[in-house]
Amino acid sequence: METAELTRTGLNPEGFAVFLARRAGEPAWMTEQRTIAWDLFQNLPMPTRKDEEWRRVDLRSIRFDDIAPFAPVVGARSDRPEVLQARVDLGPHSDGLLIQRNSEDIHSELSAGLRAKGVIWCGFDEAVRRHEDIVRTYYGTVRPPAGGKFTALHYAFQSGGAFLYVPPGVQIDVPLRNLVFADAPGFGLFPHTLIVLDRGARLTYFEERVASRPAPGARQNLVSSVAEIHMKDGAQIRFMSLQEYDPQTYNFSSEKAVGGRDASVAWLTAELGGKLNKGFIDCDLTGSGGRCELLGLYFINGRQQSDIVTLLTHKAPHTEGNILYKGVCDDFARSGFRGRIVVQHAANQTQSFLADHTMLLSDKSRSDSVPTLEIEANDVVCKHAATVGEISEEELFYLRSRGIPEALAKKMIILGFYEEVLKGVPAAALQERVRRALQAKFDMRDHDTPDIEGGDMEWRTNS
Repeated sequence: METAELTRTGLNPEGFAVFLARRAGEPAWMTEQRTIAWDLFQNLPMPTRKDEEWRRVDLRSIRFDDIAPFAPVVGARSDRPEVLQARVDLGPHSDGLLIQRNSEDIHSELSAGLRAKGVIWCGFDEAVRRHEDIVRTYYGTVRPPAGGKFTALHYAFQSGGAFLYVPPGVQIDVPLRNLVFADAPGFGLFPHTLIVLDRGARLTYFEERVASRPAPGARQNLVSSVAEIHMKDGAQIRFMSLQEYDPQTYNFSSEKAVGGRDASVAWLTAELGGKLNKGFIDCDLTGSGGRCELLGLYFINGRQQSDIVTLLTHKAPHTEGNILYKGVCDDFARSGFRGRIVVQHAANQTQSFLADHTMLLSDKSRSDSVPTLEIEANDVVCKHAATVGEISEEELFYLRSRGIPEALAKKMIILGFYEEVLKGVPAAALQERVRRALQAKFDMRDHDTPDIEGGDMEWRTNS
């Protein structure tokens, strides 16, 4: 099926039929999965403000018919990362690098040392062809298609993404890098990340999503991504994601990690771009001794909106958890955070903490936070906290009294606000990458177009 025909269709029955025809060579079970997911998407109602986890999000402006289900590479195709170096900060990737441009994988590399140890690292579509048995075993088991309307949409149109398997006892301390770069107009992206860590494996992983800025009046873009992380006993992962989509992108993500006995996950997300970011991030600690740290930061301005739902479930005793999110809202930006910690009946001797802190730079910006604890066990230590405030006048006065100009003093306070979260970034080079992205966001915020399409996004209060 010609790619041009796909770009003329939308996320509708015609587009799905054309997309399926293009994927005719994939395994029958995958086609069946897509068909089931498409039926789910059509039958599930669109989330509304009557749904608790969606009550602060307005989805009525999404035009599904105008969004292509597959975005081809624009212009000359190349598998050399140097082609993107001038447009994307590729950073350190000495052990492994994947690059997806729009909906197509264009580059894959893995060090000979890791290949010799049995590590499998490739684009997701290649994994379906070459490692079908292991992909089929784990695909859709942590985040099934029935998880929600946009999750079902993902499984119907999934293309691209990353697959990683780390054998027992193998340690990968230098970050593996997965970059998704989009520069097609009116694109729909559906990358799937599937990571399987065998017993005692250890991994550092960096995932980056970038889209070029559109011209005024450009078409809408939509991303619906899924990440599934399986950690067997004693496995450890340090996972970081950075998102810098353009201001016309509706970004939906659904991510979950499941860890066995003594498994550990440190997960940090940084959301800087996009028109709307709606994310679900979950972790299940199913074995004793498990640990989970969910860290997040965002910086939004103009009419950007960020709405995050986190869930940390303790299912076994002697587990530890920590959720910490920090965000900054400027102009007319809106943020929402709904964090939950669930301690099940069997999870005694659990310690778990939840905190969300937001800084407002404008009296037109808004933030709503709903931290929740659900405790069924009787021998636990759990706490939660949430704050929303402005720049500290005391801190600002202190810096200005030392001769620092007001604009620079505010920048120092804002960027310093994130340091507690940035300490959780797994490598110094990645810390600097995020700091540079935050500084660029701060410096560009006065030049961003608040709302390319015009019109205000409606907002609902807590009442």
